[in-house]
Amino acid sequence: ATSSNSTSMKPIKVYILMGQSNMLGFGRIEPDETGQEEGSLSHAVKEKGLYPYLIDKDGNWSVRNDVRNVQVMGSGLGEMQGLVNNWLTIDAAQQS
Repeated sequence: ATSSNSTSMKPIKVYILMGQSNMLGFGRIEPDETGQEEGSLSHAVKEKGLYPYLIDKDGNWSVRNDVRNVQVMGSGLGEMQGLVNNWLTIDAAQQS
């Protein structure tokens, strides 16, 4: 089927990040419990000025309405479970 919607004709980029469940939670959003800021996403964005598109004009984490975060887990036996399908945002409350 074809669509008259011109946005459907734009190229898209797909990034596949693969890993095992023991890698979840290793990226820090905020400084760790000792107060170590270096190495956290917050420090990179708010102190070093990297990735300015991740915060809004008020300095809050933004929701990207042009990037989807889709998380699927599989057992290796052919069964898969969709866990997440949302617009990309930073949510420290969900960090393990």
